[in-house]
Amino acid sequence: MPAPRKKYRPARYAATPVLSAADRHVVSRFSYGTTPELVAEVRAAGGGLAWFDRQLATAYDDPAADAALGDWWPDLHLDAATVWKRQVEDVRGSWEVMWDYGRRLLVRRMTSPRQVLEVMTEFFESHLHVAAIGDAHATWRSSYGDVIRRHALGRFDEMLLEAVTHPAMLMYLDQATSTKRAPNENLGRELLELHTVGVGAYTVGILAQQLGWNEPLSGLVAAGLAAGIVGLISGFVLLRTHGLTLLMVTLCTMTLLEQAANMGHAWTGGFDGMPGLSFTMILGLFPFDVLYFKSQYLYSLSVLALGFVVVRTLVYSSFGQSLTGIRENLLRMHAVGAPVRGRLIVAYAISAALAGVAGGLFTQVTGYVNLAVLGLERAAGVMIILILGGHGRLYGAFVGAVAYLVLEHLLAKAYPTAWQLGLGLTLVAVALFARGGLIGLFEKLRGAR
Repeated sequence: MPAPRKKYRPARYAATPVLSAADRHVVSRFSYGTTPELVAEVRAAGGGLAWFDRQLATAYDDPAADAALGDWWPDLHLDAATVWKRQVEDVRGSWEVMWDYGRRLLVRRMTSPRQVLEVMTEFFESHLHVAAIGDAHATWRSSYGDVIRRHALGRFDEMLLEAVTHPAMLMYLDQATSTKRAPNENLGRELLELHTVGVGAYTVGILAQQLGWNEPLSGLVAAGLAAGIVGLISGFVLLRTHGLTLLMVTLCTMTLLEQAANMGHAWTGGFDGMPGLSFTMILGLFPFDVLYFKSQYLYSLSVLALGFVVVRTLVYSSFGQSLTGIRENLLRMHAVGAPVRGRLIVAYAISAALAGVAGGLFTQVTGYVNLAVLGLERAAGVMIILILGGHGRLYGAFVGAVAYLVLEHLLAKAYPTAWQLGLGLTLVAVALFARGGLIGLFEKLRGAR
């Protein structure tokens, strides 16, 4: 008679160690995946933030391990001239050396105990991008990666200087063929647009750094007042013109302000700007979160909502209606005795004050300010947003900002060196077929049904 079967009982396994939500958030941002070893390391350090601090302090403590890992792929130790010679002599192509470089990157990311260093190295190699494919610059690409890795947790200005003067970057962005008679702007454009990220912005920065005024809300008020005063004074002169002339004179004024900020180095930091600004808690309750940026996000959203309420109230007030009348029929407003010039100057000052608040908010959220806030690139971006969304429309800036960022991301991803061309073609199409911007196009399509 067969023995009775025992009742099945599932085996018990040791519970997989799981970090707290806050610790998982830190680890997921600054590592390549949670493992039991990493969990034990985080717990031994005393939590995610303590582990992060320890990673920063010990990131470069084991050069022997890096050297041993590099020995797996000895061609990565060769200088550029040797790599090029071996390629010409058909010994081994530079692209094959770059395959080794990619393999070393992957092994480092999977096995290195210095996860923060690996994550930041990947980030800056992407930010200060030099492709690994290309006969000329690929011979220098391995040493370029070493430069980025060496500065990944150091000073950005030192890394930027060494990166943009490295032969790999110079060859990749066509500086080998740039001459005095025929200069190539690729490196300069990339440096300004990608590698380095108003009056209100500098007001907040100067108050914080020079005068020790770090309270955020009063700083925004000061930024708005300073920018509004500048707008009021400049409006008396600038609004004597109109149309294209007004646009050009406004841009010239902005250039003058930029140069004034550059010359006032003692107060503004000049070309280097004012990095490392800090501010007190918002309303005395909410600190600026340098890791998660949750407070900055909610703070910016609150200021945006308040600004929208103010603008909407102005639009539907008698003052706003008079501005609508000036826009629609200037001669008739003059005929009925409306103070057209005075209204335009006040509107100009209000818009300057709102821009100053936006600049001050930018400085508080990012913790730095430099000459870029007064540059033509910033002004052009705002104009593009208005054109895309629909100028003269209350919700145009919201729609335009989303459209601009999405369009910029997609075009830059598809055509990294020529994404502005796609943006220009989009603006031409909007000017020809959707003069009211995306909102106007939507209203036209809805009315056609």
